[in-house]
Amino acid sequence: MKKILFVIILSTLFCSDLSIIDKKNLAKTYYEAELYEDAIIILEEVLEIEKKIFSDRDIQLLDTITKLYELNYFLGNFEIAKIYLQEYINIQSSYLLEQQALFTKPLSALKEIYINEKEPELIYQVDSLLNILNSNTNSLGTDSLNFLLPKLIINK
Repeated sequence: MKKILFVIILSTLFCSDLSIIDKKNLAKTYYEAELYEDAIIILEEVLEIEKKIFSDRDIQLLDTITKLYELNYFLGNFEIAKIYLQEYINIQSSYLLEQQALFTKPLSALKEIYINEKEPELIYQVDSLLNILNSNTNSLGTDSLNFLLPKLIINK
């Protein structure tokens, strides 16, 4: 335990010069030493750096956001945990909708093939999928805890 505290004290002195990986490791060390508030402070710094590197809505933020909502939930900071959970949901749903949109071009090409083959039932099926894809939008608010879960295509 003394070794961990010594590492934490040294790391804190040089915290501004640490890389993201070093800061994540420092946050993990704080967590293991049950210094949860300190882990949150470091993870919030990591999140701000990641947002500058990637963007506010990049899927690569989800790992850090997950740790932040879990730690805040664990400490009973439910309002803060809800904010991080909402941010997670917004990013994840945007990503899913972006991925879903990638189906539009190949489905349109498939529809054209079925039109040329005069396959009305298959044209209808593909057209139905295209209509679903085109009607899905990113309806989650970025600054609101009043969220609507996105409509997703579910394979049956």
